[in-house]
Amino acid sequence: MPDPFLTDEHQLIRNSVKEFAERYIVPIARKMDLEDYYPRDLIRELGKQGFLTPSAPPEYGGPGIDLRGGSVVVVEELSRYSPTLGFITEIVNDNIVYALLKYGSSKQKEEILPKIASGEWVASYALTEPCCGTDAAAIETRLRGGGVVSGS
Repeated sequence: MPDPFLTDEHQLIRNSVKEFAERYIVPIARKMDLEDYYPRDLIRELGKQGFLTPSAPPEYGGPGIDLRGGSVVVVEELSRYSPTLGFITEIVNDNIVYALLKYGSSKQKEEILPKIASGEWVASYALTEPCCGTDAAAIETRLRGGGVVSGS
């Protein structure tokens, strides 16, 4: 039964990701999710297919898929096969690409974003504080009046 919230294009995207996952992810999913294996070649292949940064606009090397298709359908379908890969894609697309598009300079968008979208460059981000490691809800550093203040 078709999902009433997805367009025909979204269904096509879901089917494409499913085919990709069955071909490339299934053979190494256990290794990725249980053996601390980073799938560098698979990241490149995700980039080539447009699944690594689905919301990146075409002028920066992405397919320009809308929010529902890119941030929901692609990540959801990848996560069915590998939660690790779904999470990697979500971070790259929803955090890094978004930040570059919103706050990046023209030069960053033109030179860096296409390399991330293609999978040529690995993009990552870090989130940690001495108090709480990576527990984002417990972070104590706040921005006040244009300056960063540690603690509440």
